[in-house]
Amino acid sequence: MTAPVVLCGGARLPLADRIGRGGEGEIYAVADGSGRAVKVYLKPDAAREIKVRAIIVRNLGDACSNVTFPLEIVRYPDGRFAGFTMQQVAGHQPIHELITTASRRKHFPKADYRFLVHVALNVAQIVASAHAAGVVIGDINGSGFLVSQRGTVTLIDADSLQVGAHRCPVGMAEYTSPELQGVAFGTVDRTTDQDAFGLAVILFQILALGRHPFAGVVRGRPVQIDQAITKGQFAYSLLRTVGATPPPGALRLDDLPRAIRLLFERAFAGRGYPRPTAADWVEALGALAKSLTPCSNRSDHHVAVERGSCPWCPIERETGRPIFVGGINTSDVQRVASPSKMEDVVAEAIQHAKRYAGEAVMPMWSRPPAAPGKSARKALATIDGRVGQSPPSLRALQLGSGLVDKFIGRNDVAQRTASRALNEWRSRLGVWDIAKLIDQLREQSEQLDRLQMNRAVVVARATASGGSTPLVRLRVRNLAQFSMTIWNWAQQRRTVRNYL
Repeated sequence: MTAPVVLCGGARLPLADRIGRGGEGEIYAVADGSGRAVKVYLKPDAAREIKVRAIIVRNLGDACSNVTFPLEIVRYPDGRFAGFTMQQVAGHQPIHELITTASRRKHFPKADYRFLVHVALNVAQIVASAHAAGVVIGDINGSGFLVSQRGTVTLIDADSLQVGAHRCPVGMAEYTSPELQGVAFGTVDRTTDQDAFGLAVILFQILALGRHPFAGVVRGRPVQIDQAITKGQFAYSLLRTVGATPPPGALRLDDLPRAIRLLFERAFAGRGYPRPTAADWVEALGALAKSLTPCSNRSDHHVAVERGSCPWCPIERETGRPIFVGGINTSDVQRVASPSKMEDVVAEAIQHAKRYAGEAVMPMWSRPPAAPGKSARKALATIDGRVGQSPPSLRALQLGSGLVDKFIGRNDVAQRTASRALNEWRSRLGVWDIAKLIDQLREQSEQLDRLQMNRAVVVARATASGGSTPLVRLRVRNLAQFSMTIWNWAQQRRTVRNYL
């Protein structure tokens, strides 16, 4: 297609081939070596021009370098508004090409879990920088973030973001918070807290290899995502009973470190709860990136030190397909295990703590299960009378669908109220201090076990390579820290014992 003729600052811009097309406009590369691109609107209007001008005046491109904010207005030769220039993004793929296993093998064949965590951190940093600049993204989705082979991330379609009084008119239901489901986006002012929901969804998809946090299973059938979001059915929740479960072969929430788990629980707790900010995610994901260590069975599997056991090995066994490309199977390497009695002490301390203040603690309900009320008994009797049978059959429920819907609605409200009360009760209980101490203890213990198991691997590789490779030297330094690890571990054990 022939590129249109446009002017920038009164001079004609030499446009090369079209490099993209969306619902609002077409993207052309600028053939002057400046690394810029031009977005030409299909239906330019005065409102778009005013918004683009407001973004340019605020110099948002300087505040958020990884966001393709408009840089200059471009016009047709007759003076009509045409679009704007922006920084061209080359060598990147939409983030959805990285998230799912099949497309990741094609577009990011060298990506492992360290790469995914690195990308997730970069996404959170971009959102944090946008919020710090006073911008609400609004339309967070899997196509708006582009990823390079080096893991750098760029946010595109920046002209649709909410800037000042200029609203974001678009959005995708899969990334939209419950309070905005079914709302006309152009009629409301979006908030950073609503951005926080979409951010949590896309971060979950990155960390869980494409799984949507609300794509659960109810009675053996997948649920519709927008409806699940509206009902608050975060299928992976460990703190709430939502009536939905994760699909088979999926990463579990308890495969992630505690800090990450709690952020997801807060992000998807439902309406009325403040969600984690982008800055919260930057801190937690930065810690996760630093804690990743290779699985003892496969070199292409990486695990958070806090969790110890590899979640990818059982998922691969269940699905029968490799998750990441490449890697060395080290399960047949002979290991020298050094069992320790301290391991039993750790397990005992953890069990003791969980009995009194674990994350699965539940309140003692003082009331017995409630009996059906008068109106409920009357409704059931009415249904039974229509079909002449008891208990009511599915046909009976269909005949009394209005009454059934009424009671289902009341039940849903009661379930949400009880769930909210339970979450608040857990928060007031204050069990997290001891839980953190337990996690520190477990982390030191697992690090000790990992170093012990890797001893034979280090010796074998040192023998094969003459002890000169960087990997061998790194492992030897790890072994040199062995005594310090034991000391720290013993200190943590004493701290937990004193706390209990």
